[in-house]
Amino acid sequence: MQILYALRGAIFFAAGVFITFSADHGYLIGQQVLTAAMGLYAAAGFGLIAAKKQVTKADMLLMVVALLITMISALTIQAPEVSFYFLVTLWGLGAGAIELFATRPLGFKTRVGQERFLSGMFSILIGFLFIAPIDVVSAVGFMGVYFAISGVHWGIAAATPAAK
Repeated sequence: MQILYALRGAIFFAAGVFITFSADHGYLIGQQVLTAAMGLYAAAGFGLIAAKKQVTKADMLLMVVALLITMISALTIQAPEVSFYFLVTLWGLGAGAIELFATRPLGFKTRVGQERFLSGMFSILIGFLFIAPIDVVSAVGFMGVYFAISGVHWGIAAATPAAK
């Protein structure tokens, strides 16, 4: 699981940094970065499954949601102003729900449970933020902030030694 956390952290952080330093904060760049980040995350996760690495059920569900978003995004890339908000909301609420439900059996007192809870809350927050459309520059900026914070969070989670 540490490998998947590290990959998720690296992919999300790179997406956040790319958006931050991009001169364009339009719908198209937002949807392209979302498509790339979700596609890379799904590919990394399914690659780990193919390599017979251990992946939790919650992570498998997250990879399926990421793959679904990648496919929908790739099909609607010609009209990102129509689908961008929907896709970010879908990821935020879907990933948030999966992570919060994954927290329950782990327990909030465990480190992994706390990481899942915090990540779920970040995701729910971005999902609710995008339910009501805001101006595009702010929307793409908030998505970049989400990716950067989530990337740092999962990078720290991957680097933290597991309890023995």
